[in-house]
Amino acid sequence: MGYFTMRIAQKKTTSEEPFYSLSRYGATVDVVEDWLQVLDDQNKVRVNTNQKLLSMSTGCFKVEKIVQLVFFCCEMLKLNEEAKYLAIELYDRFMTQHIWDLHNHVKCENSSNESKEDKWMDIERRVKAQMKLRIVSCCQLASKLISHYRVVTVRKAKTFLAQIDENYTSESILQSELRILKTLTFDLRTPSPLVYVEALLKAVALLLYTCSIPAAGYQC
Repeated sequence: MGYFTMRIAQKKTTSEEPFYSLSRYGATVDVVEDWLQVLDDQNKVRVNTNQKLLSMSTGCFKVEKIVQLVFFCCEMLKLNEEAKYLAIELYDRFMTQHIWDLHNHVKCENSSNESKEDKWMDIERRVKAQMKLRIVSCCQLASKLISHYRVVTVRKAKTFLAQIDENYTSESILQSELRILKTLTFDLRTPSPLVYVEALLKAVALLLYTCSIPAAGYQC
């Protein structure tokens, strides 16, 4: 994993996104207020409708090594910052639900405990072996949600996987992407933390600039 860390550290940290002056090109106070309200409403809905996922230790797949690997994949696939954080969110949500489903499947089998343990160990090996494929599939989905011209195609994903010694057919890559979509019930509307941070920073900037944005009351 040290190799991935080194490659990421070598990348330029300057943003490619344009800077818009508050006084001329920036969002107006009304737009930012509406933006904050929408994010607040979305977050409340997500919390209220995903109590099961929240109780299943959502976030346990956001450990340092996995985040570094996701960032490395996104860097190599030339995805922007928003896609990086969205890919992490998708991977965490998928793996949490995926492991839960696999566990319930094994638990409900009519077999001995020893047989269940053997099957679970086999599942663990397969999940670990497929980790990089799943991460790249999440990067593909994130790229499609963020940009219309920097989409990670199956061909591009296949080439990248081959470069890191993970050889998959185009069909396998398509099936992996579909598996993630089905596991998440095609609900990819989870904003990344970066979206909330940028919204709050924009609100703070406008608050300092105009002294007219109410800072309290939001739960983003």
